[in-house]
Amino acid sequence: MPNYQDVVAAGNPWAAWALTETSGTTFHPYIGSATLTGTNVDAYGLPGPFGSYNAVHVTNGSLITNALPPFAQFWTMEVWIWIDNPTASGNRILEYLGNNSAANGWGTFCPNTDTSLHIFYASPVRNTTEPYSFSTGAWHLLQTGNLSGITGEIDAAVDGQLVGTDVSPSALVRAAGSAGFGGAGSPASVFTGKFALPAIYITDQTFSNWQSRWVGSTDPNSGLVQSPAGLAQVLQQCCAFSKCTP
Repeated sequence: MPNYQDVVAAGNPWAAWALTETSGTTFHPYIGSATLTGTNVDAYGLPGPFGSYNAVHVTNGSLITNALPPFAQFWTMEVWIWIDNPTASGNRILEYLGNNSAANGWGTFCPNTDTSLHIFYASPVRNTTEPYSFSTGAWHLLQTGNLSGITGEIDAAVDGQLVGTDVSPSALVRAAGSAGFGGAGSPASVFTGKFALPAIYITDQTFSNWQSRWVGSTDPNSGLVQSPAGLAQVLQQCCAFSKCTP
């Protein structure tokens, strides 16, 4: 059984966090040097998506880096998320590269009325609804980033499947400040749910790299033993990507 942190390390992340702290607002990485600052973290050491990995719970909260990743064209933000409720008091930022979601940067969010996935750009403003909705009360691996190196492209994958791609037709205001899971530095986030195993990559990542973390995780909703349905899903995704014959 692969060690998930080894799979992450093979992707050469800029930083990755295990979230093993039991109190406080500072979370230290097991790869890299950037810390995360937690806002409204109200539970620590919760069961993660699989194995013995930890999760934290936030209520209208977030995990924000202390520095902007030094990316050029390629970047990936990755986290296991658990959304508590299908509706919220405001839009729920999921992954965000930038400091202020009203001024610069880009990322993914769910609106306050449902759990549909949206890709958005803060400046110039652009928001696209992707053909995917998260299940509540379940773990999902969310990956947001730029896989092609094309300026203005954002790709999003959930549970090893590419579910959205958008390219802004306008020149983007470059992200500045920090990066966040569940929010940006300003304004306050409204995300409520759990996070586990966040990581940020600034090197060229292919979709195969993204999928490797999902495949390496086993089925996150059935512990360490891969369920027949989960194994079939992984094999189907691998064959779809490699164009093999099942």
